[in-house]
Amino acid sequence: MTGLLVALALGVPPTHAAQPLTPAGELAAATVEVWWRRGDLLLVTEGPDGREARRPLANEAVHPAPASLQGWKRIGESCENRSQTTFTLLDRPAIATVGGDASIPAVTIHREGLLVAHAPLGQPAQPCTITVVEADALPGLEVIVTWGLGDIHGVSVFRLPELAQ
Repeated sequence: MTGLLVALALGVPPTHAAQPLTPAGELAAATVEVWWRRGDLLLVTEGPDGREARRPLANEAVHPAPASLQGWKRIGESCENRSQTTFTLLDRPAIATVGGDASIPAVTIHREGLLVAHAPLGQPAQPCTITVVEADALPGLEVIVTWGLGDIHGVSVFRLPELAQ
């Protein structure tokens, strides 16, 4: 406690512990299409009976893919190696990044120069895109990372912890 009082008296801002991003879903396949609209995330793959759709943030069910995805935005259509994005967090700009060592890529969230949340991607991969949006019915933002590993494409979804928001 004395250290905190001394730091505040000297004008040194207190340090904040970064929160771990919570894994919310992941899918890997030969092809994965990631579709988003506010409050909803849809992953489309090729299945034995045609195109299949999953809503990993809602349930584990597999359904036939919708005939039309009008009104949806496609995320990570190609592996653009867009490893950083800016978004608004608590009415201030924040930066989400994925990268680092290809054997253990990491996702980080910085706000005002401070690391507020982080997580390993979960497998060795080449990150393609990172997007931060409201992708389910729960309050709070989700971090969506598309990635590739040889002929496999994947998506990893993390929830931004409430304490980081």
